[in-house]
This record gives sequence, C-alpha cells and structure tokens, in this order.
Amino acid sequence: MNASSVVPIDADLIGRGDAAQEPRKGWQSDRDQATDQNDINEGLGRFFRSLDLRSIDKVEEAKFKESLEHEVLTHGCMVTLAGAALIPAALIPVFLREAQSTRNPLDLGNMDVRGVLLLTWISTFLVTFSYVVTSLLRLWKQWFETWNWELYFMIVATYYTLSLSLANFWHMPLITGVHPEEVWSHDARGTEVFILLAIDGLMTAVAMYVPVRACIQWILPVFG
Repeated sequence: MNASSVVPIDADLIGRGDAAQEPRKGWQSDRDQATDQNDINEGLGRFFRSLDLRSIDKVEEAKFKESLEHEVLTHGCMVTLAGAALIPAALIPVFLREAQSTRNPLDLGNMDVRGVLLLTWISTFLVTFSYVVTSLLRLWKQWFETWNWELYFMIVATYYTLSLSLANFWHMPLITGVHPEEVWSHDARGTEVFILLAIDGLMTAVAMYVPVRACIQWILPVFG
C-alpha cells in the first residue's frame, strides 16, 4: 500500500461521531435510573404486600368479609347505641347547670365555646345514631346490601373518638384561646382523665367485640 492510497481522516467527522454518542449515553443513563426506580417500587410493593393479612384469593376474602357482616352489624349497633346514649347523659346536666349560672349564663343566641361544643356533640349524636338506625334496617329489612359496613362503622367510631379528643370541656376552650375556667361554671380539670378512659373503653370495645378486619381496624387508632 502506498502513501497515496491512504484516505485522510476528517477530524470534524470524528467530533460529530463523539457528539452523536453523548445523547445515547444520556439516554442509557436515564434508562438505568428508570430501571433502578422500578426495582425500588417493586421491592416496596413486595414489602407492603407481605404486611397484608388478607387472603390472596379475592373470592375467599370476600366470603370471609361477608361472614363477619352480621356480627359487625349487631355488635357495632350495640356499641354505637351505648355511645349515643352517653352523649345526652353526659351533656344535659352540664348545660342545664350552665344555663342557670349567674356568673356566665349560657345563651345559645350568642354563640361561644359552649355553643360550638354543643353543636359538635349534636352532630356526633346524629352520626352515631344513624349507624344504629341503618344497621337495624339492614338486619330487619335487608336494606343497604351493597354498603361496606366495616368501613362505615370505623368512620363512625373514628368521628366519635375525634369528638372526645377535641370537643371536650378542657381542650375545646384551649383550642379557641380561652382558659376553661373562664368558660365553665364547674371545675373542668378532671376532663382529661375521663376522656382517656372513654377513648380506651371505646377502642377496647371495638377491638374485642366488633369483628372488624385488621386491614380496616387501623383507621381508629391512627385517626382517632
């Protein structure tokens, strides 16, 4: 081969070739990152699925849920009925005493912390009693067959627990920036003990007597 047959190499072509490889390398890097992210997502999915105590067979799980419905209805009805009955038993004596107070008599026309607390517990009573009524209709008349009674009961129980935690004689005034002694004619310092006992009693009753599956039962302790 003589020197005249050697084809000269264009440096610009080499530069363009390197430049063409750079987007490809960047695309490969993005693809590797996407693969790593998918691996992480799959690993997290396997981990959370391992915590799921439900049956892999959805048909069996549906049958198991259906087999618990009658006890959820009957026991849940008793628990919510007891909770609904405690609301007027606890509030009526207090608000009668507040209405007769000479220092700061209750005036529902002038809404204050006591009025807000009363309205909150009226709504709690209506929500709780609605479960009693609808569950009885489900048992006696076979209505509301498509309702998720586990979830419905847990929402009602959680709402009741939130009312206990926030709408009580001690914490409700503090939330609004008023000291409880300035609101109530009675000493409200023992409220926290009663609230803790009430919440503990409610959660114990739900856990022991209402057969709600663990995949739903976590709603009460987390949000209540």
